[in-house]
Amino acid sequence: MTIDIKKLKTDLAYWLEVAPEGATHCQPDPEADFFWYNHDERAALSKRSGRWCYSHSGEFYWATLIPRPSPAWDGSGLPPVGVECEVCTAQRWVAAKILYIDGRHCIAIGADQSGASTHYKTQKTQFRPIKTEKERVVEWAMDAANFGENMRRGIEALYDAGALKMPGGEV
Repeated sequence: MTIDIKKLKTDLAYWLEVAPEGATHCQPDPEADFFWYNHDERAALSKRSGRWCYSHSGEFYWATLIPRPSPAWDGSGLPPVGVECEVCTAQRWVAAKILYIDGRHCIAIGADQSGASTHYKTQKTQFRPIKTEKERVVEWAMDAANFGENMRRGIEALYDAGALKMPGGEV
């Protein structure tokens, strides 16, 4: 069976269809001796024996592997692990990727790739899906012109027609 690596990177349903149970990562080179990996167990699936075995690979190697795609999140409830979203901290929305979440705590890494993990307490934290460029432009235009909600469809139509963009190329 030939595996579509490009599809594997983004399509969770495809991943679940072709990946063995427990796989959290895969090797981008399908010819490698070990193709499937489980980061939590620090294990790799041997093509020869078909068994999971301990992986001595360091974090640098793990960073070269393809992670299982994140599940979709519609903005309701808490975001699942792996989702890129926005987190509100001190009245400011910050793009982040959720690394760990339970009922009380959240660990996320900022989208600025600074490498610093940030700990948030979920009872005081709000989450929202990352807004599309269109949503950001429409909100900016509504705020800038002080329009009411009844103007939103007209502004969206202007954006769709290519007549409305964020000033200065901001996104």
